[in-house]
Amino acid sequence: SSSAPSRPKRHLSLLLALCCRHRCSWDDFVNKKFFLDHDLARNAREFHVLASAASWSLSPGRNKGFGMNEDHQAELHRRLRVGNACRALIDLARAHFLLGIGAKTELRPYVHIGVTPENTLLLAWNDPELA
Repeated sequence: SSSAPSRPKRHLSLLLALCCRHRCSWDDFVNKKFFLDHDLARNAREFHVLASAASWSLSPGRNKGFGMNEDHQAELHRRLRVGNACRALIDLARAHFLLGIGAKTELRPYVHIGVTPENTLLLAWNDPELA
């Protein structure tokens, strides 16, 4: 009995340092379905607002025109939280896209946020037993 030679199993991996979420566009984004399914952005305009707000997490102190009173400090903190949430949603949508094509994924910081707030790494890999 002859059998075909077994195909070697391949382990495929992807490692991306994520950045520049404010530059993402609806037309080019890989997982519009994530935003549509969760009612987060229904079109290019809404996605642009979300992607633009992601930049608020990078340097909220740049907007020092707010002054230093409590209301303005609270606004800076609110913008920082909103910016971080928008960044996380874009990153999560990217990871879910890869999950949808059979990859395992992980999002993790790769450097202290004090070095840069652009510190998220997207890891993706396949299960070589299933390849």
